Amino acid sequence: MSGWETYKGLELPCAPPATEEGRQLRNDLRQLAERAAPSLCNGRLSLSNSQAVTVTDVTDAGTIYFVPYGGNQVAIYDDTEGYWIWQTLPGTGTSALAASVPALKFMTFDLFLYESAGTLALETVDWVGSQATGTIENATAAEPIVITSTAHGLSNGDLVGIDGMVGVTEANTYVWQVEGVAANTFKLAGSNGTGTYTADSGTWYKVPRDRATALGEQDGVLVKSGDATRRYLGTCSTTSVSGKTEDSYLRRLVWNYDNRVDRVARLIYEDDHTYNAQPYRMWNNDPAARLEVVQGVVEDCYSASLASDLRTGAQASYGLDIADKAALEQLALRFVPNNNFRGGVQALGLFDNAGYHFFQAIEADKATSNDAIFRDLYFFVQLRG
Repeated sequence: MSGWETYKGLELPCAPPATEEGRQLRNDLRQLAERAAPSLCNGRLSLSNSQAVTVTDVTDAGTIYFVPYGGNQVAIYDDTEGYWIWQTLPGTGTSALAASVPALKFMTFDLFLYESAGTLALETVDWVGSQATGTIENATAAEPIVITSTAHGLSNGDLVGIDGMVGVTEANTYVWQVEGVAANTFKLAGSNGTGTYTADSGTWYKVPRDRATALGEQDGVLVKSGDATRRYLGTCSTTSVSGKTEDSYLRRLVWNYDNRVDRVARLIYEDDHTYNAQPYRMWNNDPAARLEVVQGVVEDCYSASLASDLRTGAQASYGLDIADKAALEQLALRFVPNNNFRGGVQALGLFDNAGYHFFQAIEADKATSNDAIFRDLYFFVQLRG
Protein backbone atom coordinates (compact mmCIF):
# COMPACT_ATOMS: atom_id res chain seq x y z
CA MET A 1 0.00 0.00 0.00
CA SER A 2 1.16 3.52 -0.74
CA GLY A 3 2.63 5.18 2.36
CA TRP A 4 3.11 1.87 4.18
CA GLU A 5 6.11 -0.35 4.80
CA THR A 6 6.55 -3.99 5.77
CA TYR A 7 8.68 -4.17 8.89
CA LYS A 8 9.47 -7.67 10.16
CA GLY A 9 6.12 -8.95 8.89
CA LEU A 10 3.95 -6.03 9.99
CA GLU A 11 2.49 -3.25 7.80
CA LEU A 12 3.42 0.12 9.33
CA PRO A 13 3.13 3.71 8.14
CA CYS A 14 6.27 4.86 6.34
CA ALA A 15 6.11 8.33 7.90
CA PRO A 16 5.48 9.00 11.59
CA PRO A 17 1.81 9.77 12.28
CA ALA A 18 0.88 13.38 13.03
CA THR A 19 -0.37 12.76 16.55
CA GLU A 20 1.68 11.76 19.58
CA GLU A 21 -0.61 8.80 20.16
CA GLY A 22 -0.11 7.65 16.58
CA ARG A 23 3.67 7.96 16.83
CA GLN A 24 3.70 5.99 20.09
CA LEU A 25 1.52 3.29 18.53
CA ARG A 26 3.87 3.03 15.54
CA ASN A 27 6.91 2.70 17.84
CA ASP A 28 5.13 0.09 19.96
CA LEU A 29 4.27 -1.91 16.85
CA ARG A 30 7.88 -1.75 15.64
CA GLN A 31 9.10 -3.05 19.02
CA LEU A 32 6.47 -5.78 18.95
CA ALA A 33 7.59 -6.80 15.47
CA GLU A 34 11.29 -7.01 16.30
CA ARG A 35 11.14 -8.46 19.81
CA ALA A 36 12.06 -12.10 20.15
CA ALA A 37 11.86 -14.78 22.81
CA PRO A 38 15.34 -14.99 24.37
CA SER A 39 15.46 -18.76 23.78
CA LEU A 40 15.15 -18.41 19.99
CA CYS A 41 18.24 -19.94 18.36
CA ASN A 42 17.74 -21.86 15.08
CA GLY A 43 21.36 -22.75 14.38
CA ARG A 44 24.28 -25.03 15.17
CA LEU A 45 28.06 -24.76 15.08
CA SER A 46 29.48 -27.03 12.42
CA LEU A 47 32.68 -27.65 10.46
CA SER A 48 30.55 -27.80 7.31
CA ASN A 49 28.96 -24.72 5.75
CA SER A 50 26.05 -26.81 4.46
CA GLN A 51 25.36 -29.39 7.20
CA ALA A 52 24.29 -28.49 10.72
CA VAL A 53 25.07 -32.04 11.86
CA THR A 54 27.97 -33.64 10.00
CA VAL A 55 27.73 -37.37 9.29
CA THR A 56 31.31 -37.96 8.11
CA ASP A 57 34.66 -37.13 9.69
CA VAL A 58 35.85 -33.53 9.31
CA THR A 59 39.52 -33.15 10.20
CA ASP A 60 42.09 -30.33 9.94
CA ALA A 61 39.33 -27.72 9.72
CA GLY A 62 40.41 -24.09 9.88
CA THR A 63 36.92 -22.57 9.81
CA ILE A 64 33.84 -22.98 12.01
CA TYR A 65 30.36 -22.16 10.70
CA PHE A 66 27.03 -21.34 12.29
CA VAL A 67 24.36 -22.76 10.01
CA PRO A 68 20.54 -22.84 10.24
CA TYR A 69 18.96 -25.76 12.08
CA GLY A 70 15.23 -26.16 12.65
CA GLY A 71 14.62 -22.66 11.26
CA ASN A 72 16.73 -19.63 10.41
CA GLN A 73 16.20 -17.11 13.18
CA VAL A 74 18.09 -16.23 16.33
CA ALA A 75 17.56 -13.78 19.20
CA ILE A 76 20.29 -11.21 19.95
CA TYR A 77 20.15 -8.95 22.98
CA ASP A 78 20.01 -5.22 22.24
CA ASP A 79 21.50 -3.50 25.28
CA THR A 80 20.36 -0.09 24.01
CA GLU A 81 16.70 -1.06 23.74
CA GLY A 82 16.89 -3.48 26.66
CA TYR A 83 15.23 -6.42 24.94
CA TRP A 84 15.97 -9.32 22.56
CA ILE A 85 15.67 -8.73 18.80
CA TRP A 86 15.28 -11.52 16.29
CA GLN A 87 17.68 -11.74 13.37
CA THR A 88 17.68 -13.97 10.30
CA LEU A 89 20.71 -16.19 9.70
CA PRO A 90 22.26 -15.57 6.27
CA GLY A 91 22.04 -19.20 5.13
CA THR A 92 24.38 -22.00 4.15
CA GLY A 93 27.22 -22.46 1.68
CA THR A 94 29.24 -19.35 0.95
CA SER A 95 26.63 -17.28 2.82
CA ALA A 96 27.05 -19.13 6.11
CA LEU A 97 28.40 -17.28 9.12
CA ALA A 98 32.05 -18.23 9.61
CA ALA A 99 34.94 -17.75 12.03
CA SER A 100 38.57 -18.78 11.81
CA VAL A 101 39.85 -21.32 14.30
CA PRO A 102 42.34 -19.66 16.71
CA ALA A 103 45.96 -20.07 15.61
CA LEU A 104 46.95 -22.05 18.71
CA LYS A 105 47.59 -25.70 19.62
CA PHE A 106 45.61 -27.62 22.25
CA MET A 107 43.45 -24.56 23.03
CA THR A 108 39.84 -24.62 24.23
CA PHE A 109 37.75 -21.66 23.04
CA ASP A 110 34.17 -20.36 23.09
CA LEU A 111 32.10 -18.99 20.22
CA PHE A 112 29.64 -16.11 20.49
CA LEU A 113 27.13 -14.60 18.08
CA TYR A 114 26.57 -10.84 17.94
CA GLU A 115 25.12 -8.16 15.69
CA SER A 116 27.06 -5.21 14.33
CA ALA A 117 25.36 -2.54 12.22
CA GLY A 118 22.62 -4.96 11.25
CA THR A 119 24.98 -7.80 10.32
CA LEU A 120 25.48 -10.99 12.32
CA ALA A 121 29.02 -12.14 13.09
CA LEU A 122 30.89 -14.77 15.13
CA GLU A 123 33.49 -14.10 17.82
CA THR A 124 35.96 -16.61 19.29
CA VAL A 125 37.31 -16.23 22.83
CA ASP A 126 40.20 -18.41 24.01
CA TRP A 127 39.87 -19.89 27.48
CA VAL A 128 43.18 -18.24 28.43
CA GLY A 129 44.62 -15.03 27.08
CA SER A 130 48.20 -16.30 27.10
CA GLN A 131 48.73 -20.05 26.90
CA ALA A 132 51.48 -21.51 29.07
CA THR A 133 54.05 -23.38 26.99
CA GLY A 134 57.59 -24.62 27.50
CA THR A 135 60.57 -26.11 25.72
CA ILE A 136 61.20 -29.80 26.35
CA GLU A 137 64.87 -30.05 27.19
CA ASN A 138 64.94 -33.80 27.82
CA ALA A 139 62.57 -36.79 27.75
CA THR A 140 63.25 -40.26 29.09
CA ALA A 141 62.59 -43.43 27.13
CA ALA A 142 60.70 -44.91 30.08
CA GLU A 143 57.29 -45.71 31.47
CA PRO A 144 56.11 -43.09 32.18
CA ILE A 145 58.02 -40.51 30.15
CA VAL A 146 59.74 -37.93 32.36
CA ILE A 147 59.96 -34.46 30.82
CA THR A 148 62.64 -31.96 31.77
CA SER A 149 61.59 -28.33 31.32
CA THR A 150 63.24 -25.76 33.58
CA ALA A 151 60.83 -23.92 35.92
CA HIS A 152 57.80 -25.28 34.03
CA GLY A 153 55.27 -24.09 36.62
CA LEU A 154 52.92 -27.04 36.11
CA SER A 155 51.01 -28.87 38.85
CA ASN A 156 49.91 -32.46 39.29
CA GLY A 157 46.62 -32.99 37.47
CA ASP A 158 47.27 -30.40 34.77
CA LEU A 159 46.76 -31.41 31.15
CA VAL A 160 49.49 -30.76 28.58
CA GLY A 161 49.65 -31.33 24.85
CA ILE A 162 52.97 -32.53 23.45
CA ASP A 163 54.31 -31.87 19.99
CA GLY A 164 57.61 -31.92 18.12
CA MET A 165 59.69 -34.30 20.24
CA VAL A 166 62.40 -36.09 18.23
CA GLY A 167 63.68 -39.55 19.11
CA VAL A 168 61.10 -40.27 21.82
CA THR A 169 58.00 -39.62 19.73
CA GLU A 170 55.22 -41.63 21.39
CA ALA A 171 53.77 -38.63 23.25
CA ASN A 172 53.57 -36.34 20.21
CA THR A 173 50.16 -34.94 19.16
CA TYR A 174 48.44 -36.24 22.31
CA VAL A 175 47.22 -34.65 25.55
CA TRP A 176 48.57 -36.11 28.81
CA GLN A 177 47.86 -35.64 32.47
CA VAL A 178 50.77 -34.34 34.56
CA GLU A 179 52.01 -36.26 37.60
CA GLY A 180 55.18 -36.54 39.68
CA VAL A 181 55.89 -32.82 39.47
CA ALA A 182 59.27 -31.46 40.58
CA ALA A 183 60.75 -27.99 40.04
CA ASN A 184 62.16 -28.78 36.59
CA THR A 185 60.56 -32.12 35.66
CA PHE A 186 57.17 -33.77 35.35
CA LYS A 187 55.80 -37.12 34.20
CA LEU A 188 53.23 -37.87 31.51
CA ALA A 189 50.79 -40.21 33.29
CA GLY A 190 50.31 -43.52 31.50
CA SER A 191 52.89 -42.83 28.78
CA ASN A 192 55.66 -45.11 27.57
CA GLY A 193 58.65 -43.81 25.63
CA THR A 194 61.23 -45.56 23.51
CA GLY A 195 64.20 -44.45 21.43
CA THR A 196 66.91 -41.85 21.99
CA TYR A 197 65.69 -38.34 22.66
CA THR A 198 67.13 -35.39 20.73
CA ALA A 199 67.89 -32.63 23.21
CA ASP A 200 65.73 -29.48 23.20
CA SER A 201 63.23 -30.88 20.70
CA GLY A 202 59.53 -30.49 21.28
CA THR A 203 57.16 -28.21 23.17
CA TRP A 204 54.51 -28.73 25.82
CA TYR A 205 51.28 -26.71 25.79
CA LYS A 206 49.08 -26.38 28.85
CA VAL A 207 45.44 -27.22 28.11
CA PRO A 208 43.17 -24.73 29.94
CA ARG A 209 40.74 -26.22 32.46
CA ASP A 210 38.81 -23.01 33.24
CA ARG A 211 37.67 -19.93 31.36
CA ALA A 212 39.49 -16.65 31.84
CA THR A 213 36.36 -14.92 30.46
CA ALA A 214 33.38 -16.38 32.26
CA LEU A 215 29.90 -16.96 30.93
CA GLY A 216 27.10 -14.77 32.21
CA GLU A 217 23.31 -14.77 31.88
CA GLN A 218 20.79 -12.42 30.35
CA ASP A 219 17.16 -13.40 30.87
CA GLY A 220 18.23 -17.00 31.42
CA VAL A 221 20.34 -17.17 28.25
CA LEU A 222 24.10 -17.72 28.43
CA VAL A 223 26.12 -14.77 27.15
CA LYS A 224 29.63 -13.43 27.41
CA SER A 225 30.27 -12.09 30.89
CA GLY A 226 30.10 -8.31 30.85
CA ASP A 227 28.62 -8.14 27.33
CA ALA A 228 25.07 -9.48 26.97
CA THR A 229 25.10 -8.65 23.24
CA ARG A 230 27.37 -11.71 22.70
CA ARG A 231 25.20 -14.83 22.71
CA TYR A 232 27.05 -18.02 23.72
CA LEU A 233 26.87 -20.72 21.03
CA GLY A 234 29.28 -23.41 22.16
CA THR A 235 32.84 -24.53 22.83
CA CYS A 236 35.54 -26.11 20.68
CA SER A 237 39.18 -27.14 20.95
CA THR A 238 42.13 -27.03 18.61
CA THR A 239 44.27 -30.07 17.86
CA SER A 240 48.05 -30.43 17.82
CA VAL A 241 47.98 -28.44 14.58
CA SER A 242 47.80 -24.68 15.08
CA GLY A 243 44.56 -23.17 13.83
CA LYS A 244 42.84 -26.52 13.24
CA THR A 245 39.98 -28.36 14.91
CA GLU A 246 38.16 -31.62 14.27
CA ASP A 247 34.76 -33.27 14.47
CA SER A 248 35.33 -36.95 13.84
CA TYR A 249 34.65 -40.35 15.36
CA LEU A 250 37.97 -40.11 17.22
CA ARG A 251 37.73 -36.47 18.27
CA ARG A 252 34.44 -34.68 18.97
CA LEU A 253 35.95 -31.24 19.46
CA VAL A 254 32.89 -29.14 18.48
CA TRP A 255 30.16 -28.76 21.12
CA ASN A 256 26.87 -26.89 20.77
CA TYR A 257 24.99 -25.33 23.65
CA ASP A 258 21.68 -24.98 21.77
CA ASN A 259 20.06 -27.68 19.66
CA ARG A 260 22.19 -30.48 21.09
CA VAL A 261 22.10 -33.86 19.42
CA ASP A 262 23.71 -37.16 20.40
CA ARG A 263 27.29 -37.27 19.11
CA VAL A 264 29.17 -40.56 19.23
CA ALA A 265 32.93 -41.02 19.33
CA ARG A 266 34.07 -44.52 18.49
CA LEU A 267 37.17 -46.62 17.95
CA ILE A 268 37.41 -50.14 16.56
CA TYR A 269 40.91 -51.40 17.34
CA GLU A 270 41.49 -54.76 15.66
CA ASP A 271 44.57 -56.56 16.95
CA ASP A 272 45.82 -59.46 19.05
CA HIS A 273 48.44 -58.73 21.68
CA THR A 274 49.65 -60.10 25.00
CA TYR A 275 50.40 -58.51 28.36
CA ASN A 276 51.38 -60.14 31.65
CA ALA A 277 51.99 -57.36 34.16
CA GLN A 278 49.84 -56.09 37.01
CA PRO A 279 50.08 -52.32 36.53
CA TYR A 280 47.39 -50.90 34.30
CA ARG A 281 48.73 -49.51 31.05
CA MET A 282 47.32 -48.10 27.83
CA TRP A 283 45.63 -50.68 25.63
CA ASN A 284 48.48 -52.34 23.71
CA ASN A 285 50.66 -49.54 25.12
CA ASP A 286 49.18 -47.30 22.43
CA PRO A 287 47.97 -43.73 23.11
CA ALA A 288 45.86 -43.99 19.96
CA ALA A 289 43.44 -46.23 21.91
CA ARG A 290 41.60 -43.15 23.16
CA LEU A 291 38.60 -40.95 22.37
CA GLU A 292 38.49 -37.17 22.85
CA VAL A 293 35.53 -34.87 23.53
CA VAL A 294 34.75 -31.28 24.49
CA GLN A 295 31.84 -30.09 26.65
CA GLY A 296 31.26 -26.37 27.14
CA VAL A 297 28.82 -26.54 30.05
CA VAL A 298 28.39 -29.56 32.32
CA GLU A 299 24.67 -30.28 32.03
CA ASP A 300 24.53 -33.70 30.30
CA CYS A 301 26.05 -37.03 31.27
CA TYR A 302 28.59 -38.86 29.16
CA SER A 303 28.17 -42.54 28.38
CA ALA A 304 31.31 -44.60 27.76
CA SER A 305 31.42 -48.28 26.82
CA LEU A 306 34.22 -50.68 25.99
CA ALA A 307 34.16 -54.30 24.84
CA SER A 308 36.87 -56.83 24.04
CA ASP A 309 37.43 -60.51 23.37
CA LEU A 310 39.92 -61.95 25.88
CA ARG A 311 41.68 -65.29 25.37
CA THR A 312 43.46 -65.97 28.60
CA GLY A 313 44.56 -68.52 31.09
CA ALA A 314 45.51 -65.68 33.37
CA GLN A 315 43.57 -63.08 35.36
CA ALA A 316 43.10 -60.19 32.97
CA SER A 317 41.16 -57.00 33.31
CA TYR A 318 40.43 -54.02 31.14
CA GLY A 319 38.57 -50.76 31.34
CA LEU A 320 39.04 -47.08 30.71
CA ASP A 321 40.66 -44.01 32.23
CA ILE A 322 39.26 -40.52 32.03
CA ALA A 323 41.40 -37.41 32.35
CA ASP A 324 39.28 -35.23 34.61
CA LYS A 325 39.74 -32.84 37.51
CA ALA A 326 42.25 -34.76 39.61
CA ALA A 327 44.24 -37.93 38.94
CA LEU A 328 43.41 -40.35 36.16
CA GLU A 329 40.38 -42.22 37.40
CA GLN A 330 39.94 -45.87 36.50
CA LEU A 331 36.34 -46.52 35.61
CA ALA A 332 34.30 -49.64 34.96
CA LEU A 333 37.11 -52.17 35.13
CA ARG A 334 36.34 -55.70 34.01
CA PHE A 335 38.10 -58.54 35.83
CA VAL A 336 38.33 -61.89 34.01
CA PRO A 337 39.33 -64.85 36.23
CA ASN A 338 41.11 -67.69 34.48
CA ASN A 339 38.89 -68.17 31.45
CA ASN A 340 37.98 -66.85 28.06
CA PHE A 341 35.64 -63.90 28.04
CA ARG A 342 33.78 -61.79 25.55
CA GLY A 343 31.86 -58.84 26.91
CA GLY A 344 31.99 -55.21 27.86
CA VAL A 345 31.85 -52.53 30.51
CA GLN A 346 30.02 -49.22 30.65
CA ALA A 347 30.34 -45.98 32.58
CA LEU A 348 27.84 -43.15 32.92
CA GLY A 349 28.66 -39.90 34.69
CA LEU A 350 29.19 -36.16 34.75
CA PHE A 351 32.52 -34.49 34.13
CA ASP A 352 33.99 -32.62 37.09
CA ASN A 353 34.55 -29.59 34.88
CA ALA A 354 33.77 -28.28 31.41
CA GLY A 355 36.34 -28.26 28.63
CA TYR A 356 38.50 -30.88 26.95
CA HIS A 357 38.49 -34.54 28.10
CA PHE A 358 39.91 -37.82 26.86
CA PHE A 359 39.04 -41.43 27.55
CA GLN A 360 41.88 -43.98 27.37
CA ALA A 361 41.39 -47.76 27.11
CA ILE A 362 43.57 -49.62 29.62
CA GLU A 363 44.51 -53.21 30.44
CA ALA A 364 46.26 -55.35 33.08
CA ASP A 365 46.97 -58.97 34.02
CA LYS A 366 46.86 -59.90 37.70
CA ALA A 367 48.57 -63.28 37.14
CA THR A 368 51.98 -62.36 35.75
CA SER A 369 53.06 -65.98 35.22
CA ASN A 370 50.84 -66.32 32.15
CA ASP A 371 50.24 -64.08 29.16
CA ALA A 372 46.77 -62.61 28.79
CA ILE A 373 45.72 -62.38 25.16
CA PHE A 374 43.75 -59.22 24.40
CA ARG A 375 41.85 -59.34 21.13
CA ASP A 376 39.96 -56.56 19.35
CA LEU A 377 38.71 -53.44 21.12
CA TYR A 378 35.32 -51.79 20.57
CA PHE A 379 35.23 -48.41 22.28
CA PHE A 380 32.39 -45.84 22.30
CA VAL A 381 31.66 -42.51 24.02
CA GLN A 382 28.37 -40.67 23.62
CA LEU A 383 27.77 -37.05 24.60
CA ARG A 384 25.11 -34.56 23.57
CA GLY A 385 26.42 -31.45 21.90
